[in-house]
Amino acid sequence: MLTKKTLRIIALLMSIILMLSGFAGCKRVEDTGSDIVEEIIEIVPGETVIEGTDSTTNQIADNNSGGNANPTTNNASSTNSKDLKGATVTIAAWGSSDVSPQPTDEDYAEKKKLIATIEKKYNCKIKFKSIEHWGAYTSALNAALASGTHFADIVSATTSWVFPTNLIKGYILPLDSYLNLNDPMFNKKMMNACTYKGKHYLMMKSNDYSGGMGLYINKKVFNICGVTDLPEKYVSSSNWTWDTFRALAQKLTKSVNGTQYYGFASSGLATTTRYLSASNGTYGFLTSKNNRQYFNGNDPKFIKTIQFVYDLYNKDKIMPDVKDAATLWENGRVAMMTGSASSYDVGVAAAAIGAENLAFTYLPLGPDTKEYTYSRSEATCYFMPKTVKNPEIIAQIMKEYYYPYKWADKSIEEVSEGLFNDETSGAVALDTLRHSNDYYSFGPLYSYITNTVMWGDYGITKQTSPQSYIASVQATAEQELNSTWKGYEK
Repeated sequence: MLTKKTLRIIALLMSIILMLSGFAGCKRVEDTGSDIVEEIIEIVPGETVIEGTDSTTNQIADNNSGGNANPTTNNASSTNSKDLKGATVTIAAWGSSDVSPQPTDEDYAEKKKLIATIEKKYNCKIKFKSIEHWGAYTSALNAALASGTHFADIVSATTSWVFPTNLIKGYILPLDSYLNLNDPMFNKKMMNACTYKGKHYLMMKSNDYSGGMGLYINKKVFNICGVTDLPEKYVSSSNWTWDTFRALAQKLTKSVNGTQYYGFASSGLATTTRYLSASNGTYGFLTSKNNRQYFNGNDPKFIKTIQFVYDLYNKDKIMPDVKDAATLWENGRVAMMTGSASSYDVGVAAAAIGAENLAFTYLPLGPDTKEYTYSRSEATCYFMPKTVKNPEIIAQIMKEYYYPYKWADKSIEEVSEGLFNDETSGAVALDTLRHSNDYYSFGPLYSYITNTVMWGDYGITKQTSPQSYIASVQATAEQELNSTWKGYEK
């Protein structure tokens, strides 16, 4: 059982992850629209590679015209030889993801078989390199890229760690000559969102799901406070707005038998503002045009969003102090809190208050829009540094190792299945997952913008007006944007 101290630490890490991940929006359940990415995701699962052969059977090829039935043979450019003459191919990743298979892994046997197949086919030896802490990993990676020293042949990273700076500086090899980027395994929309001078440098998978953002609900707090109407009632009647959310949170902010309860809580005011800005039809502090990020702080819809959170915190007082939010949530004293439909985050939330008490719903819709504005600020990517030898072969290995085999990757339904105990929450979770990739605003972890602004509070705790706060940071933010994106071309 997780201790409260551990849960607080996890909650803090979760909020940081969510800030890095950006907002993945949510639409109403009745919206049945789909896009190309969704269609690919629905048919991603395939069969495993058979050891000792070059063949693969997968449902992507079976269900998509022009798809690749064999991830080991469909190259953008042919190679004269697949023989690496016993060379070592190093695959790097941070944390515990994508590292050397461990006997405790569910897919241990399949991954070992896949590695053996690749090693035999290309006459090479696969080696894994892992650095646990993301900060240490990115520091080592960027230092190696800048110095031209070998870090790894295949690198797993997050787009914000490498885009656009390392592309502009020429530290990463383009993929267009080595891979058929029309293969359904690739998320072409995301890859197109971080090109440089018309070329693709970062490989991204079609089933990279971003946990759709919404609100976690503690049903027990509703009962304690005598509030019978859960948010799902407002959603079903198309009346889940900032106004109804605010009124509901006020009813849930009260003292019961000497215990203070809060209607809403946030472990990061800037993060909450970003999510709610998406529910008001804008993209937050930054927006993208032609794949380049620009200052968006003066957007009237965004200013109105900051003011809304300001009022919730300072005037309505339905929110506890940010530093106490995680503790109060795990102690069962918060009714609603921003959350993600990712299995990890849901697991943390459920462990804190009990799965039977946890529900999930959409963020309330703001006054300036009739539809959510979806924005994703980063994604997992894979690439080859410029130090790689035999890139035409290494690119094929990268594709084959990360191919969405059925045993390795789940469908979107499988990802959302069992996240919550009630069907309504599950349907919302699935819907937010499906619609979490409609808009991409990829950019780096800025020194000033990220640390000071995006991980701050927009002046809310100091009761600075939104206009005054934005005016105080605009010049420095725009200077950093111009410096970072200098020389960038789509």
